[in-house]
Amino acid sequence: MAKVCTRCKTQADESAKFCPQCGEKLTEMARYCPSCGVEVREGDKFCRSCGSSLHYGENKTEQVVRTEKPSIAVVRRKNPWVAAVLNFFLPGVGFMYLEEGVFILTGILIFLEMLVSTISDISSWLEPSTIVLSLIYAIGLAVAGYLGAEYINKRKQLRVKEPT
Repeated sequence: MAKVCTRCKTQADESAKFCPQCGEKLTEMARYCPSCGVEVREGDKFCRSCGSSLHYGENKTEQVVRTEKPSIAVVRRKNPWVAAVLNFFLPGVGFMYLEEGVFILTGILIFLEMLVSTISDISSWLEPSTIVLSLIYAIGLAVAGYLGAEYINKRKQLRVKEPT
């Protein structure tokens, strides 16, 4: 396995004990799975973590591995049920919970619209038609909040899996 200088990143042949550029003591170069970034051993054919093949080519003799550890991305998933419940009871707040640009703006606008319309028309609160329409509106917002969270989680997951 090739060796690499930890200071200047120069690669040297296997027999070298010190870097030919800066004189730093050389260490074995770590190898990482190209799919998930877990460190793999010399001679591994498949990643122990994700099962991806570490070989390619017609005879599967050429190894595909990274020599630098990929940066770890912390993905904070949004709970779809929290977004749904928030949007049901406090219209628009579930969208604000999602912390994504267009969702935040939508959430603020919906919340303000509901606040203004509720305060301006207090007398119609107990009319059956108002109650039914409010329930339909709240259920629609809850579904939209749930689906919005699922969309954001899938998009973040795809962004993390992209090769660097």
